[in-house]
Amino acid sequence: MAVTETLVAPALPSADGAPYMRIAAVIAAVLIGAAVLAAAWLQGGRFTLLALLLGTALLALAFDAANARAAASVPEAMMWGTVGMLFARQFAQGAVAVAVSLLVAGLALGGIAGDVSALTARASAGDPLTLELPAFGGGQALALPALVVIAIGAIGTWTPALALRGRWTVMLVLEALALAVALRVDPVAPVLGAFLVANADRLVAAIREDDTR
Repeated sequence: MAVTETLVAPALPSADGAPYMRIAAVIAAVLIGAAVLAAAWLQGGRFTLLALLLGTALLALAFDAANARAAASVPEAMMWGTVGMLFARQFAQGAVAVAVSLLVAGLALGGIAGDVSALTARASAGDPLTLELPAFGGGQALALPALVVIAIGAIGTWTPALALRGRWTVMLVLEALALAVALRVDPVAPVLGAFLVANADRLVAAIREDDTR
């Protein structure tokens, strides 16, 4: 669905104005976030993830070479999401999930790990650190920082690995992503905050369980 949206949105009739741009950006961001979460839950072994990383990177390069920037956003998102999956798979401990989430969220709020301006600027051609979200009728609705997709990939891997709340995690993370995009604020901290809120008690239990081993 995320691929379809990025390909169909530019072909739709042009809808000028900030509200339509925000609607297009929210739809694209939620579909991309859902796709990364689904891939994280369906992931296989480490070699499968490495193959997914390589395949999506090559596909993104092919789209970029063809000047299909909007279509390149989906494989780029999956590529960065896989980076988060690999990290979370390697460090599947409750303490790491909490510490990394708080650290990255804090850095994003401080403007160190995230780039708030990326949400109002336009992605440069071939820039792998921003994901172009297409507007209705063509052009860019918003440029999404790649860091948020890495975070979502990690969240999607930690959730089943640590026996966290799957449905609540998906619902709150995607709602936080949609709200941040609609308000045009850096979505990294809201997404990680939603993950921590949805699973606070279970993350504490996972940390205690790790301590007893």
